[in-house]
Amino acid sequence: RWEEGKKVKFVSSKDSSIKDQILEDELNFGPNEFNKLVITRNFNRAIAETMSNEIDPSLDEKSLFFAVNDNHADILVDELKKAFVNKYGSIKDNSIEKITGSIDRAENMIKKFQFDKFPNIAVTVDLLTTGIDIHPLCNLIFVRNVNSRILFEQMLGRATRPCPEIKKESFRVFDAIGVFNSLGEITDMKPVVKEKNKKIDQILKQINQSKTQHEFNFF
Repeated sequence: RWEEGKKVKFVSSKDSSIKDQILEDELNFGPNEFNKLVITRNFNRAIAETMSNEIDPSLDEKSLFFAVNDNHADILVDELKKAFVNKYGSIKDNSIEKITGSIDRAENMIKKFQFDKFPNIAVTVDLLTTGIDIHPLCNLIFVRNVNSRILFEQMLGRATRPCPEIKKESFRVFDAIGVFNSLGEITDMKPVVKEKNKKIDQILKQINQSKTQHEFNFF
């Protein structure tokens, strides 16, 4: 909460410059606005310190943080490195990395996150939300809101791949923003079925007998 008349710093959306401004009215923000409209070190520092108690950077498992934007990703990486050094004394320089479209050779970093031991903790925005398999991924940390349930499902899907090499049997989701609350329980999702009482062998038979794309799409 910022009171009327308080001097605050604003980041310009046009040129990313930082300017001081006196508030003409009171401003109040809830958790969902944090990191989107308001980016504070303290909020992200608290998340980083909490996660340092939950994640062991020496293990082979991977962890993925979802940030709001590139600037927020930088802050998260910085705070995570500080928190993990404070917790474990020292960490590998490349154990925590930002993987966004702004970095050089992003594809190479994605492959390292997929197949190499390090980085084993990554912070992304949208680059790793869909279309990539990271088998050792065991921890998903949401530090951004997600308005699309379909996108949220896809983001969760990054951690559903089995990984016998590290004896992965489950994955964890840390929801720092309240995404589950805003989208509802994931089990609320209902499949779209046009003929729910039809048996699968009947459906397969009709698909095989479909003469047109329209008939095929019906199923």
